[in-house]
Amino acid sequence: MPAGTGIARRAAGSAIGPVERRLLREPAVRRSVAVSVAIGLVSAASVVVQAVALAALLAGAMGSATEAVLPPILWLAGAIAVRGLCALAGELVAGRGAEIAKAELRRRLLSAALHRASGGGGGVGGGDVATLAGRGIDALDAYIGRCLPDLVLAAAVPIALVAVIGALDWVSAIIVVVALSLFPVFGVLVGESSGRLAARRWSHVEAFGRQIADIFEGLPVLKAFGRSTRQRE
Repeated sequence: MPAGTGIARRAAGSAIGPVERRLLREPAVRRSVAVSVAIGLVSAASVVVQAVALAALLAGAMGSATEAVLPPILWLAGAIAVRGLCALAGELVAGRGAEIAKAELRRRLLSAALHRASGGGGGVGGGDVATLAGRGIDALDAYIGRCLPDLVLAAAVPIALVAVIGALDWVSAIIVVVALSLFPVFGVLVGESSGRLAARRWSHVEAFGRQIADIFEGLPVLKAFGRSTRQRE
């Protein structure tokens, strides 16, 4: 099955996995993700510069030297401006990259469908091709423009931030690493607790449903023996 057909079919019918390897083999998708990740890294770097400049600004404001406050203000303003530009560029690149990638996938899908039809082989029907080329590939918008770049940034940015913090203060870096390692632990604990609570409530709902069904089935008997009022109470 062609890459475009398989990916579009999964996008139309169900959620695709966190990383779709066949999709990443597409040059247009790789370019879009690479540019989005680069912009995201620049934005993360601007956040670091903004935090360092803000800390230097607060430290300088507590001192007596007024001239020491001006450079942090300039760095802070520049970091905020860069972050805003990265946000705007990220939106444009995500939308444009997703459109280019979808156009390439749609072209390959239709080319594969025409090749199968001209060769007389079996394959996807006309209605399925139309659905895949339309709704199926359109469903990849958020996946290409947001999900894939965010997955890379979620792995790269924390490591970069810990490295920067470690260069400034290794004790703070250790504290951050310990705090970050607790997130998945608490996530598992909360998930298990929520699962048990949901299972217990679902069992109560099932028991209540069975009780209601029994009441409906035995309603004539309850009416005959005058127990319908008690049961209603």
